[in-house]
Amino acid sequence: MAENTEETALVRAAFLDAMSRLAAGVTVVATDGPGGLTGQTVSAFTSISADPPTVLVCLNHDSSGCAAVTENGCFSVNVLGSAHTELSNAFAGRTDEDGAERFKYGDWHTGASGAPVLDSAIAVLECKVSAYHDVATHRVFIGTVTAATSGDGAPLIYAQRSYSIPQPI
Repeated sequence: MAENTEETALVRAAFLDAMSRLAAGVTVVATDGPGGLTGQTVSAFTSISADPPTVLVCLNHDSSGCAAVTENGCFSVNVLGSAHTELSNAFAGRTDEDGAERFKYGDWHTGASGAPVLDSAIAVLECKVSAYHDVATHRVFIGTVTAATSGDGAPLIYAQRSYSIPQPI
């Protein structure tokens, strides 16, 4: 059993190192409603389909965001730009604020979906939860996009355990 645990730990460490090589856009997934106002920084986000517009986001079961999105049935995906590192850190839990306190970073309004929308985001997708699936430590939410907006600015990306912006090659 000890060898299996040690082997699992080695595979986990190698997996985390390998995944750190994958550049990902940085988003804040936010929700409000009966389950509460909350948001968290998320890089586990991707589009699924354009017909109909559908995305997925993954939230840790232990996060307040997971329970809130499940109960509220809606969320926004706020795509962060290069000026949003402080905001990203706050919603990633790297400050003393949590839950609704995090929304003091940036200017927010309530979108048509009922979810919070970051005014300065370079793109926003408002979503209705159409399904969710529990996988390992996370809940995978499938969201039907009900509204989408785009703004200007360079996207914030996270790769090799740090923030950066894309550079043309």
